[in-house]
Amino acid sequence: MPDATQIETIETLTQAASLAAAQGEWDRVVHCYTSREALLAGMSLSPEALTRVQTLDRQIEIQARVAQAGLASLMGDAARIRQRLKGVRQGQ
Repeated sequence: MPDATQIETIETLTQAASLAAAQGEWDRVVHCYTSREALLAGMSLSPEALTRVQTLDRQIEIQARVAQAGLASLMGDAARIRQRLKGVRQGQ
């Protein structure tokens, strides 16, 4: 069973990942999860700690999906603009 410091570190890394996701700092999210994964290797969390971590993980997943949808929309907009510009250039 992990000690209190390890659990606190895992929860802190998860909270840091959540904050980074909210700020769109996806490289930092990956770093936090990589660090957390190393700590979690071979240990199990109490049901309470696991619930806290999983709740934050779900929030991060939602933030990632929202960001992906936003990027997909922006990429679609950029493709439409490129097509219009291509048509304008060909019309000249």
